[in-house]
Amino acid sequence: MGAVLNKVKITLLGSEITVNTGDDADYVKQLGDYCNSRLQKNAERGGLPPLTAALVTMLQCCDDIKKLEQKAEKLEKENKKLLERQQLQEEKVAELEALKQTAQNEILSLSAQNRELLAAVQKEKARQG
Repeated sequence: MGAVLNKVKITLLGSEITVNTGDDADYVKQLGDYCNSRLQKNAERGGLPPLTAALVTMLQCCDDIKKLEQKAEKLEKENKKLLERQQLQEEKVAELEALKQTAQNEILSLSAQNRELLAAVQKEKARQG
């Protein structure tokens, strides 16, 4: 069984078009309104016939898409670098935590040795005194 298609009517430069789509009808209407707005601006600005206005608009839309793809690619690279940096920082934090634990263990060991030495000194003083 195939996807349910919505039949959505939109108007582009005065021509009504029915679009069969699996997308939400409101979304397609908004998209049609956006396209029509861009088409009308190009037609009015340059006094262009509908086909030329459509071609200019298509070129602009392709330019927008290409620029967004390049921006997305740049952001993906930046994100990858940030994730790599984060991973390195997490590794450094783990190393520091291990060093901290080692230092704490060493402090405990030295404290125990210090107590033993103090006890031995006191015992020797008591024996001599």
